[in-house]
Amino acid sequence: MEAADLAWAYIDPKSLGFDAAVEFPPHNAGASIPPPEPLTNPNFRGLIFNYEDVTSRYINAPVPEYLRYRTVMLGWDNTARRQDRSAIFIGCTPSTFKRWLQAVLSQAMEMPVTENRLVFINAWNEWAEGTYLEPDDRYGRGFKTAKAELHASEQAVGQDPASCASARRPEGPTSYLRTPLFVQPTPENRHQGVEYLDFLSFLNTTLRPRSFFEIGTHAGNSLRSFTADAVCVDPQFLISEGAAGARKRTLLYQMSSDDFFLNFDLHDHFPIGVDIMFLDGLHLCEVLLRDFLNAERFTHARSIILLHDCLPLNARMAERVLRDGGPEEGDLRFAWTGDVWKVIPMFKKYRPDLNIRFLDCPPTGLVVIQHTDSGSEVLRTHYASIIEEMNALSLEEMGLAELWRMFPTLSSYALFQNPELATKEFGLFEEQW
Repeated sequence: MEAADLAWAYIDPKSLGFDAAVEFPPHNAGASIPPPEPLTNPNFRGLIFNYEDVTSRYINAPVPEYLRYRTVMLGWDNTARRQDRSAIFIGCTPSTFKRWLQAVLSQAMEMPVTENRLVFINAWNEWAEGTYLEPDDRYGRGFKTAKAELHASEQAVGQDPASCASARRPEGPTSYLRTPLFVQPTPENRHQGVEYLDFLSFLNTTLRPRSFFEIGTHAGNSLRSFTADAVCVDPQFLISEGAAGARKRTLLYQMSSDDFFLNFDLHDHFPIGVDIMFLDGLHLCEVLLRDFLNAERFTHARSIILLHDCLPLNARMAERVLRDGGPEEGDLRFAWTGDVWKVIPMFKKYRPDLNIRFLDCPPTGLVVIQHTDSGSEVLRTHYASIIEEMNALSLEEMGLAELWRMFPTLSSYALFQNPELATKEFGLFEEQW
């Protein structure tokens, strides 16, 4: 990594015993600008930089003859560490970040050696420096969405979904092919699609639902993905500022989902039914089953019900009792889905009328259910038998492969990069009113 005093000095890293160099913006960011008035801190003696100027400076930097990996930064504000002498970059937005990232991705794809097509981002969550890709109250998931959109566009020319700029570009006519709509999950590529919260935001933008209902709101991350009027149910809300967004109505019911359906009627808020429902409540199969059969009563002909956490990646995370995994699971060691996956074979057996597809959205997939029947009593009639059957199921005995074969898996990237295809698959709610 290029130190501050070596940034843009164009010293061949091999002369220092290294194979390559890595840019590290904000080093050598160029000329600072006068602080905007009025200053809230009269003791400020730091530096202010225009993010768009820095973007252009890095994009247009000369390309050295040696191997140098490109890096894109987000905003920067290290006041927490530097106090009165901090460095602050102003003007970073999802669109300016996307422009910078798009430029260096294009440059990386021109690298003659495939393995060298790497791009770095500074940073995932460097909170002390005020530079982070993770969501915030101001832009929500804007920066991650910008990255995901470029990720999808790179896939359109044959990009490996597991890497942002390291896959081989197909030669000839195949370079114009888009990602196939359906994918065959394997242990190597499960959940390598668009992150589920980003995909929820994409559905909101693309399908334009007029109503949203969810169980398991908790901190409001999924709620932020939607702009429609919303009814939310959770036993204990921990919603932070900004979750209500610009929607006109956000109704919160702090209680269990069973209590909600026993005492309230969704038709009081959405008389013709709910466009999109997101069921992400307790991680117990019998609870999800009840949530679905109760929620289905308030659907209409084009409603979509989304289930979360039904596609675990191993037997440990699918246990009924929360238990952390070992270090061999890496970032997934704390992931837990519970045994809600058990509703999938029950739907296949008892509700063949439903149109069910999987989505390869990390970390634990999404299940999309359409063609619901608000008058169906099948699950309610066979509830006791279904519970007995679910209790007898074992993921270790069934196997993940068998679970994944029960319904087709849609590529979230194929839909993400082609909104028209998404509306064809799921429908456009705005057209029905």
